[in-house]
Amino acid sequence: VIDEAAAIPLPVVKSLLGPYLVFMSSTVSGYEGTGRSLSLKLLQQLDEQSRAPATGIEGSLSGFLFKKIELNESIRYGSGDPIESWLNDLLCLDVATSLPNPASHPLPSQCELYYVNRDTLFSFHKDSELFLQRMMALCVSSHYKNSP
Repeated sequence: VIDEAAAIPLPVVKSLLGPYLVFMSSTVSGYEGTGRSLSLKLLQQLDEQSRAPATGIEGSLSGFLFKKIELNESIRYGSGDPIESWLNDLLCLDVATSLPNPASHPLPSQCELYYVNRDTLFSFHKDSELFLQRMMALCVSSHYKNSP
């Protein structure tokens, strides 16, 4: 059992996997959401490798059984509790639905850098709130997609 597996570097977690039963858990959203790297990288790799035919190569993880179980119901709040929704909005924690999914991406040469005034960003205006939500979503979603 590897609890909060995302708090451990991915190479270490991979080294703990083997021909025995392994349970991994991690929080992937909210203010305890350290598991983004686990969900974006390791679980995707394990899912792909589990579908590959077994090669018999020592150290290979192909051909094993992979099951992903998600808890989508809150354990701290009752179903539909307005406090949970308010807290997620206040702290920009519900980032999964905040990013638009464009059909194409601009070339870096077509991008522009803008200065954002702090007072405007935190003015509680509807458009400022949407911008802040999208900025936080961008930071969270891109953080684990980059490698040094």
